[in-house]
Amino acid sequence: MNSTLNKIARIAVACVLLLCIALSFSACGEAPKNLDKADQICVSGALYESWMYILTDEAFIDEVVTTFDSVKTEKTNETVDMMTAEKVLSFTFSEGNETLGKIVVDSNNHLCYEAGGQAYVITSEFDFTALKELVDKEIDEVKASIHATPDEA
Repeated sequence: MNSTLNKIARIAVACVLLLCIALSFSACGEAPKNLDKADQICVSGALYESWMYILTDEAFIDEVVTTFDSVKTEKTNETVDMMTAEKVLSFTFSEGNETLGKIVVDSNNHLCYEAGGQAYVITSEFDFTALKELVDKEIDEVKASIHATPDEA
């Protein structure tokens, strides 16, 4: 009888642990919330690329947040291409020192909410090229302001 109770207790503990693990994984990789509170976005490219910009222009942030707020997705078994230069953008949204969320998107209309996390295919209207152009324009403006003389700034 004790043997049977021990087996039942071990099975119950195992079930509780599996449930805890499942719940923790379901919380990982969820779409970030409250991106509209962001006051800066850290943008970078493919994993091996050595560039990163912290962009703080309110109009730029609003446009990027609006773009991602309107995106509809479905889970996919495909992956986000994080290795091809010019084909991936990684956005980390922050308010002050607090990270609000991360979105990695590629030119194949796949995205994830953490590097290597669950991938989603974008099912709504989305234009990676337009988003890339918006980022490039903002980066060019930052570069120009860095190199401007005090009178030009």
